Amino acid sequence: KCYLASNNEQYRADHLRKVLEAEGLLDGYFFSSDSDFKVRKSSPEFFKKVLDRLVVTGDVVSYIDNDQGNLDAADTLGIKTYLYRDDIFTILKF
Repeated sequence: KCYLASNNEQYRADHLRKVLEAEGLLDGYFFSSDSDFKVRKSSPEFFKKVLDRLVVTGDVVSYIDNDQGNLDAADTLGIKTYLYRDDIFTILKF
């Protein structure tokens, strides 16, 4: 499964949903601007909500981001984190 986690505001989140759903690229989305989230990725609470929705524990989730603060928040819940770099998908063998 592959999901998008984003701090985009609601207007951009709605646009991203529309575009990505049309392409069928992802299994779902988690936007901090959604009324049931209202917390940014820099907070462990964001990732707790993601794990609760997916009904999984952090040890079965991998997360890629270009912001170390977001990675640190995810890491507090046992999520395996990777700092984004251009060759990340080669490193992870995708």
